[in-house]
Amino acid sequence: SHGDYYCQICFLLVSLFILQVCKADEKFNQLLHFLRSHKQEQHLVFFSTCTCVEYYRKALEVLMKSVKIVCIHGKMKYDLHAN
Repeated sequence: SHGDYYCQICFLLVSLFILQVCKADEKFNQLLHFLRSHKQEQHLVFFSTCTCVEYYRKALEVLMKSVKIVCIHGKMKYDLHAN
């Protein structure tokens, strides 16, 4: 898939103003560890492209089944009347 090749994981983990910095090949595992360690909190995770948002949303939904994953990006169509 294009997601693997084109997506450079570029994310910012913000929780009480903490920025997590790690090597590129460790980022996704660090993200999983962080999210699993802070399940009771809400987080924003930023990715570099809309494709990355979709790719990692799917991966997180599979790997973190008990957590609600919501994604937003500029190419999405929004239903302004949805609850």
